[in-house]
Amino acid sequence: MQSSPPVPRLSVSTLGPGRRKLLEAVIDTPRDGGTSESWAVRVRGHLLSESGPVTEIAAVFPGMVLATAATGLPTPEVATRHPGVPGAEACGFTLLVDTLGLPPRFEFRLRATLPDGSRVKVAAI
Repeated sequence: MQSSPPVPRLSVSTLGPGRRKLLEAVIDTPRDGGTSESWAVRVRGHLLSESGPVTEIAAVFPGMVLATAATGLPTPEVATRHPGVPGAEACGFTLLVDTLGLPPRFEFRLRATLPDGSRVKVAAI
């Protein structure tokens, strides 16, 4: 008997207003409609603002921060598209979000802290 994955039917959507402050905001993983075989969700992607890489990415749920990460993973393809932007060559991130303590149906948001200290919502998962 095959059981269903701990986190079925993930929905991934990018959020509008905050994205205007970003040159690129890409969530590669998870995919919309995907699942997670564990009680955690791996989030991978890259974020870049006009003034440089995002300083922190946080997965937030009402009243709590579930996980945080910094950018710094290599992104040569982004550097090619934005040759004059500081940090474009290393604006990738990966984040492991523990969902075990969340309700069965949950939504967390990705929040980015920009180089100037302001925060923008990037995606809902």
